[in-house]
Amino acid sequence: MADQPQRPSGATYTYVDLPEISETFADSVHMLSFDGQTLKIIFAVNRLESPQPQKPTTGKRHPACRLVLTAAGANELIEQVSKLGAAIAQGQVSAAAQGQVSAAGRPERVS
Repeated sequence: MADQPQRPSGATYTYVDLPEISETFADSVHMLSFDGQTLKIIFAVNRLESPQPQKPTTGKRHPACRLVLTAAGANELIEQVSKLGAAIAQGQVSAAAQGQVSAAGRPERVS
C-alpha cells in the first residue's frame, strides 16, 4: 500500500469534482516553508515592466496562490511529483503534456 496516499485510518474518500474552482497559473515558486506541521508554498507570476532604452530589464513578481498542506498532504505531493518526474524521465513527456500521469505512471486525460 505504499502507493496509496496517507489517509486517516478507517476512512474511504470519494473524489467529487467542483468545476466552479478555477485554475491558477503560476510561472514560479516564490517560497517554500515547513514548520513541522504544515508545508506552505507561495506560487507567483512574473510580469515584465515596459522596457526602457539602455536600462536593465525589470519586472515584478506577484503572488498567485498560497497553498498550505498538512504533513500528510505534503508527503502525498512529494510522492506524486516524484512519480511524474520518473514518468517524464522515462520518455512519457507527451503523455504528461497532454494530460496527467496517474500515480501508477499511466497517462490520464483531464476533462
